[in-house]
Amino acid sequence: MKQYKNLDSVIKDLMAEGPLVSLYLFAGIEALKEKIDKMSNEEIVKMFTQLLHPDRVRGNINTIYERLGNWDK
Repeated sequence: MKQYKNLDSVIKDLMAEGPLVSLYLFAGIEALKEKIDKMSNEEIVKMFTQLLHPDRVRGNINTIYERLGNWDK
């Protein structure tokens, strides 16, 4: 089994597996966005073990979601 240094490497390798990987990634981001939108700041802090501020999490997820939604433009 291949050893990875970070999650970025894992995702890049997975993308080569086929077109469904990108569909699953998009569905996962969409589900995460829906969940984050419903969560309180305290819940987000707990989810990310106080590593990221809730505003940053929401902003990052929204940016990723918007960029994924504009893939064909």
